Amino acid sequence: MDIRKIVVTLLSIAFVSLLQAQDPEGCLASDCHGAYSLKEFVHPAMEDECASCHESIADNHPAGEGNEFELTAEQPEMCYDCHDENNTKKVLHSPVEDGECTSCHSPHSSDNEYMLLKAKARLCYDCHDSDISEGKFVHKPVKDQECIDCHSPHQSDQEYLLERSMPELCLDCHTDLEDVEDKESVHPPFEDECLACHKPHVSSVKNLLVSRVPVLCFDCHDPEEALPPLDMTVHGPLREKVDCSNCHSPHGTDFEPLLLKNKALLCMSCHNKEIKSKTGRVLASLANKVTKENNVHKPIREEGCTACHDVHGLERELLTDTFPAGNYKAGRVENYKLCFDCHKSGLLTKKETRTATGFRNGTENLHYLHVNREKGRSCINCHDVHGSGQPFLISEEVKFGHWNMPIVFTKTEQGGSCLAGCHEQKSYER
Repeated sequence: MDIRKIVVTLLSIAFVSLLQAQDPEGCLASDCHGAYSLKEFVHPAMEDECASCHESIADNHPAGEGNEFELTAEQPEMCYDCHDENNTKKVLHSPVEDGECTSCHSPHSSDNEYMLLKAKARLCYDCHDSDISEGKFVHKPVKDQECIDCHSPHQSDQEYLLERSMPELCLDCHTDLEDVEDKESVHPPFEDECLACHKPHVSSVKNLLVSRVPVLCFDCHDPEEALPPLDMTVHGPLREKVDCSNCHSPHGTDFEPLLLKNKALLCMSCHNKEIKSKTGRVLASLANKVTKENNVHKPIREEGCTACHDVHGLERELLTDTFPAGNYKAGRVENYKLCFDCHKSGLLTKKETRTATGFRNGTENLHYLHVNREKGRSCINCHDVHGSGQPFLISEEVKFGHWNMPIVFTKTEQGGSCLAGCHEQKSYER
């Protein structure tokens, strides 16, 4: 027997002696009702004599058959002689509403705190389904059998007798999410109802989710909008394993739309190395290119990758509009719609111009010269569409077959010169 139990036993014996001294009828004599006083928690009413709750109605005690006493009042009125009747909230626990205090509490003594008939959740499971504690992922309060960490045992203004409204109740433990409501982008279920996504007791899915991602996400979000058709290009994180949380926070962030980081940094989390696309083309690392601030493509600098790419999937390489796949393509506007969302189409269609482009020799349009033909040079023959160490996003080298040909571009006040693997050094002057 441990020290605590020894102390409790000694105190109980002393308490019995005190009660018996106040109990001339011997109700708490050890051979009758004395066992009530030996438990760890004893009802204080017993200090005021048994007659405070029980009233004698016959003279044949203790020889009678149990009909010698009756309660001084029915419960819960008798309980409210000492305990405050404060059942004024919206939701009452059914035993409280029915006035059945003794369905949960012992009227005399108990080995459990609050005079409960059983310890912790075992009492709750007399009425509530105990299967909630059986599952792969179990909420810690359930595992610890601490139902009252979340639920009031008597009354509440919240549904399910919750101690507080959500998400405030959840944040009592999940303190890492306390500042989410102050973020720029907050997931609506977080603001309204944690149980829209999470189960409160047990789940077969990690993080107590109602169902696995992305099935859970598609309860609200249209899968046809989130996922491209099968014949279109699909973003790698969706193609390999559809998990929205690879890029989006389920609760809240400072980046729309619920992105884990700002757009450029988020993309660089994966695109900081060479990646082989579905078509076999190696997508070079973008990390160095987009960190050269003076020579980063303006849409990336101002809007991020989504200025040109659909983050879920659409055209080849997730482009939002048409752009040639290889180094050569017929020089027609419809093949370069992506570029002409920002650039003037005249740089492709006007042989002579003073306004459509700065890449001209006098009025001769040198973009037209390179691109406007049946086997026109694509933009990527000369430009790096993300970023470059040279002016005008001129690539430092261009891949031609199995060769990487260097490009040396020199900018002048009224033009420039270009020395590339495909031709000798040539100059132009506006």
